[in-house]
Amino acid sequence: SGFLVTFSLLTRIQKLKYQPFKNIHRWLPMFYLHRLIRIYPTYAFMLFFQWQLIPLFGNGPFWYLTKLNETNCEKYWWTNLLFINNLYPWKEGVAAQCFSHTWYLANDFQFFLISPIFIVLFLLRKRTGVFVCGVVFIGSLVWTFIVVWQQDSSVFLTDTVNINIYNQTFYTMPYMRFPSYLIGIFSAMIWYEKRQILTIYKIPVKYVLLMHFIALALLGLSCYGGLTAYQQYFCHIDPSDINCGSNAAGWSKLERVLYTSWSKSAWTIGIAIISLLSANEQLILPIHSFLSYKIWTPLARLSFASYLVHPSVLCVILMTHTTKFHFSVFETSVYFVGGLCFTFGCSIILY
Repeated sequence: SGFLVTFSLLTRIQKLKYQPFKNIHRWLPMFYLHRLIRIYPTYAFMLFFQWQLIPLFGNGPFWYLTKLNETNCEKYWWTNLLFINNLYPWKEGVAAQCFSHTWYLANDFQFFLISPIFIVLFLLRKRTGVFVCGVVFIGSLVWTFIVVWQQDSSVFLTDTVNINIYNQTFYTMPYMRFPSYLIGIFSAMIWYEKRQILTIYKIPVKYVLLMHFIALALLGLSCYGGLTAYQQYFCHIDPSDINCGSNAAGWSKLERVLYTSWSKSAWTIGIAIISLLSANEQLILPIHSFLSYKIWTPLARLSFASYLVHPSVLCVILMTHTTKFHFSVFETSVYFVGGLCFTFGCSIILY
């Protein structure tokens, strides 16, 4: 998101030959208005649909769980329309929010509001823009580490007490998500500058291989670095476990806090490296050709609608069950494929 916003605005300002600060009144209002026009009607409709209409779609022993969202929306629907639902109600977590999965949309819109600061600084003086972006990125990482350390939170489900703190206090907070957005902004600056000055430049092979290694290492560490934490028992499986409730994952506080506060940024850096190599046609992995297939174009256009509608689809599919779930690969696959097809089918109507 940070990459798309930054690169599209840089390209637009260059194309229209605006002075980024002198002509700010000519492009900034439309910059914000275009975003609101693009997302607000669909967002408001789905908010109303999930709040008022979904409760009429089903019944059963699990259907009472839909009442939670209905109750939250009666109190806090206005926070969604103001894009502050990730901040208010303060530190009560996703469970207290209306249309709860849109906490990220609030984060994204807040980052979108301040993104012109970095873009204008970059256009006025490139080194200044990059420097400010870097300082804010490091500051966000440090601040996140300090707050997570003080609260002793954890992303691991086995750390039942610690993850409750994380879910209620940090999960939706902007400072937890802003570093990843800044990586997108910085990547866009690099790609914009490369296209302006070094149009046909290719990175030497040895550095390409090094970048592949770094990207795969960061992605692997982010995905599998916490694997040992899930080799412990969950509290509801073995309640007599003396470690049950706090630090059941068995990690030290420093290890837990480092992973909790920085793993998302590590993942984003890995994705940024792969994306830049792919755009420069130097990616060894077959990702570029796979993602370039035209079949993805209509699905990409439906991605925002599917993001909004998929909880409603899953709610109807799962909450209308009259029996408990018993996991099997086949049954889970059937639900996945069915939910996916139904989600995109509804997204076409919503689009």
